[in-house]
Amino acid sequence: VGCGGWETVATCSAEWRALLTTAGTGKGSAAMALRTALSALLDDQVVPIEAARERRAKQAERHAVPRGRERLSVRQQILEAERQSKVAVEEQEARRRAEL
Repeated sequence: VGCGGWETVATCSAEWRALLTTAGTGKGSAAMALRTALSALLDDQVVPIEAARERRAKQAERHAVPRGRERLSVRQQILEAERQSKVAVEEQEARRRAEL
């Protein structure tokens, strides 16, 4: 039994963990050998893949945050430009009223 790719790791690991739980109730050398083999399989095959997947997810999340900040910054710049435009219009109107 082996996992061939990222898609099958979740399925395999769930099945192996369920089998390990079931084998955990058995007695005798065969059950102990099965538990040992499944534990080794999980440690060698699944844990590194799951850890790598988690690292990638965290890295993607870290990279997504600055992009969000950039978008927010652009939005803030637009809002500031609109505010300055309104202030400029109000100043022009005040000057016109003062001239009259």
